[in-house]
Amino acid sequence: MTLVDLSSESGEAQIFPSGSMTVAAVDRLVHHCHIVGIKGESYRQKQAAARVSSNAADPPT
Repeated sequence: MTLVDLSSESGEAQIFPSGSMTVAAVDRLVHHCHIVGIKGESYRQKQAAARVSSNAADPPT
């Protein structure tokens, strides 16, 4: 199973009514899991940085 969080911090309250319920849900998910930490450059961050730099180089008129 792969679990990815694509929501903003404010979206968390819409899914779980309290922080303790969030912790309980995550605890149940990862209790017997092998967690793989991926290090390296994020493609999304790289693309966003490229968009920002191209927008800064060519401002709207």
